[in-house]
Amino acid sequence: MLVLLLALTAGAALVYGITYVTTTRRPARTISDPTFERTADQVCVRTLPKLRATRPASGTSTAKSLGDLADRVEQVSTALTQVEAKLRQVPVLPQYRAKVDAWLHEWDVYIAVGHRYATAIRTGNQKKYTAVGDEGNAPVHAIARFARANHIDDCVV
Repeated sequence: MLVLLLALTAGAALVYGITYVTTTRRPARTISDPTFERTADQVCVRTLPKLRATRPASGTSTAKSLGDLADRVEQVSTALTQVEAKLRQVPVLPQYRAKVDAWLHEWDVYIAVGHRYATAIRTGNQKKYTAVGDEGNAPVHAIARFARANHIDDCVV
């Protein structure tokens, strides 16, 4: 039941995020580097849909199902590390390097939360893993805000 609740919560968060991103006004641009924007978007469009498509399996709240969920969270976090590394390799105009680095820092924070979340899930302590999961809200919003502002919509995690 707990894993089902987690899956439903994750699904609701994804729907909310997609709805928020597609229905709210686009933030003002923070960079103007069409080559970076296009290339970064291509990196994300090749990698992120596969990660988004995999949902945690629903089922009972046994230690095995929580373990499976933790394993999946760990796998996604590791895969996001690879996406972030590819984004770091995309050339950017020097005047925008600091802003892109700040955006990529938010990816690092979000990924670190993902790994801690997997560890917390393995404890079976709902209060603990919920608190750790909540830590991912700020970086994911920052990632989305930058991506939307700069027309890198496929990089909204």
